[in-house]
Amino acid sequence: MTRFLQWLLRALRVGLTVAAVLVVLLALYVNLGRQFIPLVAEYRDDLDRLLSEQLQTPVSIGEVSGHWEGFAPVVRLKDVSFGEGDERLSFKRLRIMPAVWDSLLARKPVLAQIGISSLDLALHEDAEGKWQLTGITLPKAKEPLDPQQQLARLQQLQSLQIFDSRLRVQMHGEKPLQFEQVSLGLKLSLRRQQLQGRLSLPDGQPLNFSLNTELDGLNWQNLKAKAYLQLPKADWAQWLPKRYLGDWQVREASVGSEIWLDWQAGLPQSIALRVQGDSFTLAAPGKAARRIDDIQLALDFTREGLGWQAQVSPLSFTLDDETWQGGALTVSGDRFDNSAVFNVQANRVHLQLLASLLRGWAPLPEKADAWVKNLAPSGKLRNVSVDINPSAQALVDKARFSANLDQVALKPYKGVPGLDGVSGLVTGNAGGGSLWLESDNFALFLDTVFAKPWHYQQARARLDWQLDSERLELSSPRIALTGEEGQLAGDLRIYLAWDPQAEDWMDLRVGLRDGNPQQALKYVPKAAVVGAALPKWLRQAVQAGQAPQVAFTYQGRLNPGGLPTARAMSLALQLDKVQLQFDPNWPALEQGRGWLRWEHGVTRVGLDQGQLAGMNIAPAHAAVKLTKQGARLDLTSRVTGQLAQALHLLQTTPTPAAEALAGWQMGGPLQADFALRLPLVAGQTPQIKAQLALEGNELSMPNPAIKLTHLNGDFTFDSQTGLSAQALNGRLFDQPWAGSIKATGAKGDASSIVQVKGNMPLQTLLDWQGVSQPLPLSGTLPYHLTLALNEQDSFISVQSDLRGIAIDVPAPFGKTEQEPVPLLFKMNFGGKEKQYWLEYANQLDARIAQRDGTDLRGQISLGGQDARLPTQQGIAVLGELPYLDWAQWSPVVEKLRAGSANDSANPVSRVQFKLGVLKAGGLQFDQVQLGAKAQKNGGWAVNFDSLQTQGEVKLVDGAPIDIRLARLDLPASDPDAPPTTVDPLASLNPADLPELDFALQQLSLGGKPVGEVSFALRKIASGVKAQQVKLDLRGLLVEGELDWLGAAGRSQSQFRGKLSAGDLGQVLKNWDYAESVKSKTFRLSSNLTWSGSPAFLALKRASGDLKIDARTGSFVNVEGGTQALRVFSLLNFSSITRRLRLDFSDLFGQGFAYDRLRGDIAVNQGVLSIAREKPLKVDGTSAALELYGSVDLPNEQIDSQLKVTLPVGNNAALAALMVGAPQIGAVVYLADKILGDRISRIASVDYQIKGPWAEPEVKFVKPFIDKDKQ
Repeated sequence: MTRFLQWLLRALRVGLTVAAVLVVLLALYVNLGRQFIPLVAEYRDDLDRLLSEQLQTPVSIGEVSGHWEGFAPVVRLKDVSFGEGDERLSFKRLRIMPAVWDSLLARKPVLAQIGISSLDLALHEDAEGKWQLTGITLPKAKEPLDPQQQLARLQQLQSLQIFDSRLRVQMHGEKPLQFEQVSLGLKLSLRRQQLQGRLSLPDGQPLNFSLNTELDGLNWQNLKAKAYLQLPKADWAQWLPKRYLGDWQVREASVGSEIWLDWQAGLPQSIALRVQGDSFTLAAPGKAARRIDDIQLALDFTREGLGWQAQVSPLSFTLDDETWQGGALTVSGDRFDNSAVFNVQANRVHLQLLASLLRGWAPLPEKADAWVKNLAPSGKLRNVSVDINPSAQALVDKARFSANLDQVALKPYKGVPGLDGVSGLVTGNAGGGSLWLESDNFALFLDTVFAKPWHYQQARARLDWQLDSERLELSSPRIALTGEEGQLAGDLRIYLAWDPQAEDWMDLRVGLRDGNPQQALKYVPKAAVVGAALPKWLRQAVQAGQAPQVAFTYQGRLNPGGLPTARAMSLALQLDKVQLQFDPNWPALEQGRGWLRWEHGVTRVGLDQGQLAGMNIAPAHAAVKLTKQGARLDLTSRVTGQLAQALHLLQTTPTPAAEALAGWQMGGPLQADFALRLPLVAGQTPQIKAQLALEGNELSMPNPAIKLTHLNGDFTFDSQTGLSAQALNGRLFDQPWAGSIKATGAKGDASSIVQVKGNMPLQTLLDWQGVSQPLPLSGTLPYHLTLALNEQDSFISVQSDLRGIAIDVPAPFGKTEQEPVPLLFKMNFGGKEKQYWLEYANQLDARIAQRDGTDLRGQISLGGQDARLPTQQGIAVLGELPYLDWAQWSPVVEKLRAGSANDSANPVSRVQFKLGVLKAGGLQFDQVQLGAKAQKNGGWAVNFDSLQTQGEVKLVDGAPIDIRLARLDLPASDPDAPPTTVDPLASLNPADLPELDFALQQLSLGGKPVGEVSFALRKIASGVKAQQVKLDLRGLLVEGELDWLGAAGRSQSQFRGKLSAGDLGQVLKNWDYAESVKSKTFRLSSNLTWSGSPAFLALKRASGDLKIDARTGSFVNVEGGTQALRVFSLLNFSSITRRLRLDFSDLFGQGFAYDRLRGDIAVNQGVLSIAREKPLKVDGTSAALELYGSVDLPNEQIDSQLKVTLPVGNNAALAALMVGAPQIGAVVYLADKILGDRISRIASVDYQIKGPWAEPEVKFVKPFIDKDKQ
């Protein structure tokens, strides 16, 4: 132990000593290096020579500097060039670190590291595709590059570093790419080499790579290498050279990837690729761009003996909103030569995504692309295995495959059936294969034959196919299906030729038990194969029921078109409790039992029993046939039930009799033979034939509302000819009738004529029509009724000679009960417009048409003229009668109006009459022409013209009647005739008068003009008011308003207004009176009331007030020279003045002039009263008169006081006043304002006037002298 410790201590001392020496030497080495290395700048030329000798090439150095790093010196060189001429290699800056110890051991210079920095390199491609490097000059090789020689040279270098450099790549015709922060690190040893690099892409993201190689004996072929490349996630589409893409377009490539490569013996041993990216958008030549998102890819390639294997797992991406996720794909080959056999395996394949990728990016031929597009595969393939042997000679050996199908679907295309929900196993090769089908929710679509796919809940089958250069043949010897229609079994064989001109064919047989007949109809081919009518009819016909057995077969051509014999099809159904809807407009046949068979284009139905619209049908036979006009249903059957059921069937179905029988009601049992021919093409009319017998049945018709009872007869209805019956009888309104029906139609134009004769009490007809107002008709009507039933011209006509009917109206329209007068009434029905004809005794002819029950147009002619149907709407009443007395017709009109509605619409639009003589209102009008026309506002415009009058009347609802007459000539009254004591308008009720505006331009009496007349009549309480009354009575203007109140026979009138004129004498002359009074202006204010109508106006019957005011006129003595004139009694004072006892001839002479006449007169039942306080005053130029008292007009009596006042100028005048004047006018005139200031003295005389107005007694009372003279 002691010896060991001693030895250990001795060794420790030696070791420490050696270590100390080494440390001292190392420190000395470092210190000397640091001291002497800067001196290397002085040995630039020696360094040029040394490097030139060592590298055996000329070396030129511009500047040399050095410093110490760690344990080694570092030399920095600037502007260094190696070689000369075209082989010259130049660097701006170099960093050299020699390997000191390695150089000592190798006894030659060995460089530990060469560093190159701040290189600015550029690669340019010229138009010829040659590249040129700038930024560093490389020697041009005179001989091919010898890798072994280059590796030998690299043995003198341990490390090469390039950092902080830049590389700019400019491809010809492309945008330049610039890479920043380029760094390379190369480490060299005798057998191993390592290269690491990094650079920044144009977008700033880093790209990293590394390469590790192992070289045995400087033999390049023995190179072993491992490479790694990391590409950042960037949009690489912007940097890809377009010329290398050709017609492809990479619009977006936002992906990142990593690549590992293992290389040995001149071949890759393994490759690993990892790709992860956001999106990738690529457009193949001539195709739309497709985008893939969320890309994840892991690819591993390895060699296995002589073969290889490539595996992709996982693989996921999103295309068109569908995701391929979790799939694994393996591709392997047994060797690397042309005899290799390949195997492709995939655990899951998304067919729809695969088809999208193939159509988007694969260079498919046009036909192949069309097949992929139209087949549109979808679903998944699992456990896919494909063996490919390209070197095999036989087609069947070139490829073999197998896969499990999971909900695979194909669309039908060029005869290939459409499939959906296909699950099972498929195996095969390039020449054919088999599909073992085991699917739920399976669908098969043979689109060339059938309109819709067939759906099944379960499908079990084996489908074989054979494929060669001429055709594709599909066959299934056994098919088991479960669908809504029931359990099915069948077999299938399809032959599809590649040549489009060749014929494709199919052989299909399907059987069904205990099925649904509606669902079984899906085996009926589509319209293009069998016509449009048959499938449509079968789908609507078979509504419900059971089908114990169904069989369908199809043999023949699949291609569209061809002859009918090119294919044979049949469908047979056994039916039970079936509901058949032969036509949507007909009721369904229910509880049917029988069969339905379709073959050779004909559908036949046989029923042992069934019900139609509540009636029993047994037996029944139906057939649907295809004709040139389209499909047609023929049905024959025996029908039993109730007549009301059959009538309802005819009323509610689109038969020619439906409209004619609308609203009819019938009762009683029914037993009939029924035949129906129903076209299944729109626009064609069905044909019906029925035979039935009636005995004691009832029939009710709504329009007109008629009920026939005890109806007997045998009927036959044929829609081609019409309704017929040999002998009919029954009762109408409890009256017997008899008749017959004859069918008159042909070729589908069903027509019938019904002839009926009988007698009917007129009151029964009136009660039937609801006529309650009294009519001038009575008796019993004999009639001969003709009813024509025709689609175009159906009508009813009634003819009668009216024997037994009395018509109590004035001639020429009235008749006695036994007098024969022809009557014809005719009315059509059906169609868009109804027309009515009425002819009576050659005195009345009417034609009226009505459309849609509202619009009327027609003409009624009176007086023997023929009526014509006008084109415009409305009814025109025309006529020409020689004589019409309204007094005779008014009772008839009142009688007809008694029960009529006042608010009923008046269809008459125009009236035009010519009357020889019209008597109305006690007046006679000759050569009358009357025209009236309805207006758009609902009113009327009436024009009339005759010898006596002419004008127009406008009638508008809600507005006063507007009467405007151009002229009216009334008969002049007889002056010698006694005054009337009867009110001509006593029978009128004022409250019944309408409001009206009346304007007469010229009123004439006996042909002599009178003047204009106008007023506005308005309703007031208990009567009417005439406003704005204005009458021009030959110079006498009457203005004011008139009230007419009360009731008929006890009315009262009141006038408030004024009478004004210029020269009153001219007015009197115009009225053939003597000019007893003249004036310059005349005004009479009036407020009079009298009993009776305005036409019964007379002063002797009136009460009220009068105020007279006349100026600048005179009273004229009319005793002489007036034999030809009448004297207006109220203005004739001759009978009074001539009885005055004083002689005033020198004052009055033959007349009396006045300046003003004024006064107030009270009227009471014809008695005029003038108050003494307000006498009637006449202010004359020579005298003044004052009159007061009363005048009894009814009794023509006067009891008044007259005061005559004369101005006195001297005694002679007073004496003359006392002597008296022979005559003096008795008209009052007041002129106080003119004469009062000029007369200073007046003398007056009073007279009493009493007695008859024509010969009154005048007494002198006393003279009077003004008090101022006394």
